[in-house]
Amino acid sequence: MNYKFVPYEKVVGNLNINDINDCRNIYAGMFLHKHVEVVYVVENGRHLVGVVTPSDLDRLYYNEVSSPLGIINRKFSFVEECDFHQAEMFFKKYKKCHEIPVISNGEFVGVISDGIGKDDDEIADICRVVSSRVRMERDI
Repeated sequence: MNYKFVPYEKVVGNLNINDINDCRNIYAGMFLHKHVEVVYVVENGRHLVGVVTPSDLDRLYYNEVSSPLGIINRKFSFVEECDFHQAEMFFKKYKKCHEIPVISNGEFVGVISDGIGKDDDEIADICRVVSSRVRMERDI
């Protein structure tokens, strides 16, 4: 594999928790317009609060969770320091994951990518599903 470290400043999916408020579509925008696989929710600079995936977004649109803050997955996997060996074990166990956050001294410093990422079909599927959820929301 061609693992690479992506520093915090270049991680496309970062979202400050203060920007979420009660807006459900803020996550949808991240998936649709930035084509991220995971939204990394941060506060107080670089403290990683949690992550949001398209599956988490489904729980919000199907009212399994009532608030945009409630879908944040606060129990997430990460590696300490930039440890490609630990990342490799994670990627082997979770085949659909292509990034893992790196936390050093309590600070979110970036992600390790498997160098593959989601292919165009997978990104298109995510966008299709998210778009349909947004349409459902508008129709209510």
